[in-house]
Amino acid sequence: MSLLAPRQRDDKKIVVEIATYQGQASRWREWLVLTVWTATLAFYGLNAGFLYRTEALRALVGRNMLQSGDYLLPTLYGEPLLTKGPVMYAAIAAVGWCFGEVTTWSARIPAALATIFTAWLIFWHLLRYTGQTLPSTAAHAGPGKAVGLDRQQALLIACMVSCNPLWLDKATTAEIDMLVVFWVALALVSFFRAVDGKYPANACEATDRPASAAELPVTLASTFWWLVALGAVAMGTLTKWHAPVFFYATVLTYLVWTRRWFWLWRVEHLSGLLLAALLVGGWLGIVIYRVGWQALSDTLWQQALPRLSPAHQHAERYWVQTPLHPIKLAICGSPWSLFACLACLFGWDRRAHQSGRNAASLSPAASNLFRTLHCWAWPSLVVFTLLPDHDSRHSMPLLPGLVGLGASVCVLALSPMASTLTRRLGQLGLVMLLVGFSVAMSASLVVGWYRLPTSYWPVALLLLGVMVLVLSAGWWSVYRQRWQATLLALLVVWLIVKIAFAELVVPIRSVRDPMGKAAILQRHIPPGETLYIFEAKDEGIMFYYGRPVVRVRGWDRLPPRESVYCLVLPRELTSLPQQGRWYVAWQLPFVDEQGDPMVLVLLQARNHLSAAATQGST
Repeated sequence: MSLLAPRQRDDKKIVVEIATYQGQASRWREWLVLTVWTATLAFYGLNAGFLYRTEALRALVGRNMLQSGDYLLPTLYGEPLLTKGPVMYAAIAAVGWCFGEVTTWSARIPAALATIFTAWLIFWHLLRYTGQTLPSTAAHAGPGKAVGLDRQQALLIACMVSCNPLWLDKATTAEIDMLVVFWVALALVSFFRAVDGKYPANACEATDRPASAAELPVTLASTFWWLVALGAVAMGTLTKWHAPVFFYATVLTYLVWTRRWFWLWRVEHLSGLLLAALLVGGWLGIVIYRVGWQALSDTLWQQALPRLSPAHQHAERYWVQTPLHPIKLAICGSPWSLFACLACLFGWDRRAHQSGRNAASLSPAASNLFRTLHCWAWPSLVVFTLLPDHDSRHSMPLLPGLVGLGASVCVLALSPMASTLTRRLGQLGLVMLLVGFSVAMSASLVVGWYRLPTSYWPVALLLLGVMVLVLSAGWWSVYRQRWQATLLALLVVWLIVKIAFAELVVPIRSVRDPMGKAAILQRHIPPGETLYIFEAKDEGIMFYYGRPVVRVRGWDRLPPRESVYCLVLPRELTSLPQQGRWYVAWQLPFVDEQGDPMVLVLLQARNHLSAAATQGST
């Protein structure tokens, strides 16, 4: 026996090493699957269509940063642009530097990368609350059992969070909103890591929670995560000013709910606040030094007033839009946000199990996960519902919490340990989603028949055929009671929706052809000449024009040259005769992207005409 003992110990060691290796390989596969899935949703269609709406403004300012080398002060047409911070524009310029220039697709890369990084953060946040493997059959469920989350379910939920209409549009655009979502997600995930520690399973337990700040020692880990959280808040603020609202709406609600509000005056939080103040205040100081306090304050006030005062934001519709805003956000987070109400209606808490009620009870870790998602979603939803600006994209940073909550309920409601009523409602929700996608597919046939050009019909019919097959597989899995397969079928359906959006919707909405209008300007304006504009606002044309454009505030502000090219509105041209300095030597009718009339003119200085006449007579 003594001779066999070392051999047995070696065998056990080998088994442990093999199990460890397999576990690490499985974890890498999970991250790879999430990355491939999210990258497909974010990068597919990155080059589809022209820059749309404010995309061109972001790309144009990013190009100006790249050309000037000034990554701190955004400029547009030679003037400071302080409506937003510099982070998004600097990100576009940095990607453009990697590829040599800012193009349509390179300007959209920061938003696509932010989508992938946000999915990683959500998955990492979910993994911290895993650890209980669910039994495979309902026969194992009995008294004392609780619903928990495993790694495969966490991966599935993270993939589901990427499937919502707002991300469908914003993940492949040069818009600013997706980057704000990433900064807020980084801040909140770091906050939960800071206050709950490495093992959050017992963070909601009264026996394990410190009663005061003095009972909790200052640690390097909590300080680090608070610094990361408030640093992300600062970067989010310098991307879009309202980022701190989402962070502190969640922080205050979570700390009050768990009776740990002492974190607000601990040194970790205060040091993070100091870091955020230095970052934001440093940038503001540089801007004030370069452009002056008056220009900055006027711009910030003009940005803030419509978002704080109903009188400046369609006051007559405020009382109609306010109750509709939560419904709009639920639609923007659909389909999975529709399950979030189940987390509020049923006993997804350990107290339900402890009291003996016939309800689904969560494990301690999963219970605290739901608490974090509740605090992520609902407080910010209330705040932005009460505020007068009800644009859905301004509320995007709360969507990971809202969609994540609904996706978690959807996945865990299918657990055999969930209550019968909860399982039935979860299954009914999946059936209703199949019905909704089937109806939408039928409606798309009618819309496509009237709206799609014939050149798009082959792609549309191919996608329609694939959609029919996937929906049929989903209905078959419902018939066979294989609900996990139904869930996977719905994810494939969303992938088809993404492809249809990139291949059909985006090209059709790009009918304004800013590149063609920019080519007209390039043909009539010699290279090296600066184009001057007054009140014109058409960044799409100016981005594809690609030559210097400067805004001036009146005819008398034009440079003292013999001739200049101007793109003006017709009403601006009528005031030209009042100026004795210029006359129109040549003009060309022009239309902007919206089809409104403009005029491209070549102005000659009158003193140049007089000098030429005098020289001719001599």
